[in-house]
Amino acid sequence: MPALLNSLPVLDKVAPPLAAEIVWRLWRTPRRSRSLTADAARVMELAGRSTMPIAGRRIATYRWGSGPRVVLLVHGWEGRASDFAPIVRELRSPERTILAVDAPGHGNSTGRRTTVIDYAEVLAEVARRHGRLEAVVSHSLGTPSAAAAASHGLRADRYVSIGGVADLDRLVPTFCEALGVRPSTAERVRARIENRVFDGNRDVWAQYSAAESPLPASAPLLVIHDRSDRMVPVVDATLLADAHGPLTRVVVTEGLGHYRILGADAVLDDVSSFLGAPSEVDGNVPAFA
Repeated sequence: MPALLNSLPVLDKVAPPLAAEIVWRLWRTPRRSRSLTADAARVMELAGRSTMPIAGRRIATYRWGSGPRVVLLVHGWEGRASDFAPIVRELRSPERTILAVDAPGHGNSTGRRTTVIDYAEVLAEVARRHGRLEAVVSHSLGTPSAAAAASHGLRADRYVSIGGVADLDRLVPTFCEALGVRPSTAERVRARIENRVFDGNRDVWAQYSAAESPLPASAPLLVIHDRSDRMVPVVDATLLADAHGPLTRVVVTEGLGHYRILGADAVLDDVSSFLGAPSEVDGNVPAFA
């Protein structure tokens, strides 16, 4: 794979259609997640695990607790449920059920290639099984996936977006730029996505954008984003807030980047406070030590 990636800029000059086809395949193929840290492994060991069949795939699901307040955690591209281990530790309570899934082609779920449509379908099915949720907490590309699922029945009292992607229209050129291919090839890749995944729908970028098709405006939204995020620019936080309306609170952090933000103490405090503190009866909650 490294050799292929290194040769793409050259291939793009001599055989642009072939380069576009390779980039298209890379676009749909997430790399498998890195191994778990010791802390994350301890949290995941306490999860109730099951699989959920959706569209011919086996989706790995995780559950902590059995309380009536259900929180759904939605990871980003090339992430997995364990990315939220610090948040699980923070939100656990006898009053809560915390749910997470590995997206298709991610973590322990089956599949090799996937799209935001597949992920939104999984989230909508979780919602159908559990009804209205206390909250949805999403990271990165999980935010537009949650927004798409909301248009297909997912409902929650509150939403949290951490390092969330607001503008899908920018994803293809950014991806292609990182691979060293030209804007003309990015346009070829974009056309392949529209034609092969979305039946030629040229408006799909707005349809699955959390800014153009935002989360339900009647539910409060907490947007947390780091100013130094190199994966998703901080301007996306502004786009999300502007699209959602007055029930939005924006928190901009410094020096946490795209991933460390998920475990920062100040961020965990903000999320916990926004969702509302459960009762102080913590005696029946297993320790994560």
